[in-house]
Amino acid sequence: MKTSALSTFALLASFAVSAPLAAAGPGKPTDPPCDGLSTYMATLPVAPLSDVEKEGLLFTREEEKLARDVYTALAAKWGQRAFTAIAAAEQQHMDAVAFLLTRYQLADPAAGKAPGVFANARLQALYVSLVEKGSVSLVEAFVVGATIEDLDLADVEELIADADNLDVDTVMQNLAKGSRNHLRSFVALLTASGATYVPQFLSAEEYAGVISTPAERHVVYDAAGLPVEGIPAGPCDGLGAAAGQGPMGPAAGQGSSNGPGAGSGSGTCDGTGSGSTAGGGTGNGSGNGGGR
Repeated sequence: MKTSALSTFALLASFAVSAPLAAAGPGKPTDPPCDGLSTYMATLPVAPLSDVEKEGLLFTREEEKLARDVYTALAAKWGQRAFTAIAAAEQQHMDAVAFLLTRYQLADPAAGKAPGVFANARLQALYVSLVEKGSVSLVEAFVVGATIEDLDLADVEELIADADNLDVDTVMQNLAKGSRNHLRSFVALLTASGATYVPQFLSAEEYAGVISTPAERHVVYDAAGLPVEGIPAGPCDGLGAAAGQGPMGPAAGQGSSNGPGAGSGSGTCDGTGSGSTAGGGTGNGSGNGGGR
């Protein structure tokens, strides 16, 4: 995970580090992961891990904790339910990685760590910087969310390229799905706020490809990133219903009356954000959400 460490360092260098801010509580844990991923994982073989895979799993476990803890802190700061919902999704991602740590008897670097506390020193400093930046304004908080998902997706894709164990690649493919959905949500919220996100870790082409495609729902991916037939995604698929009539994901408000559309997203445990609309209307806007 050399690139991951360098990416984290580069992101950290772009923020001013100051004294730690108060951490909020963690997202709701589940064990095992509550979608169909755990069912599918039970069918996969256990094979020796390479050093790169071991390092990658340990780093990813804490990187997902970083996302969860930052979103929980920003939810407490702004009361914006997109952060609460996506923090819960990040707990699901943490649980999926923890499944592999247990399977391969690797010591969990997040075990016993309070919110905002990390074994990895760079992630520790990055947490402080991200929460500080996201506390400046709600728009900056959305930028922080997009930045985290941009970084997470780049790092997960690196581990997919480096790993050859089917179970490791499978978990990473499903984490990548979650990061894409969450990135879509934050970018939609930024767009609704009149702001633009510029990717820092994904290429412009990959970023555009993610943003231009709809949320990925009702699906568990295999090691190659293909849908697993016969495995339902389950209740933690980010299926929060929008208050409006469109599907989950960014959509323009529908309506002929004056006033903004009033969509809202929600989810039981996975990545759905607060609804927002781009068009005028009186309440038929779609919620912006990113499920796993």
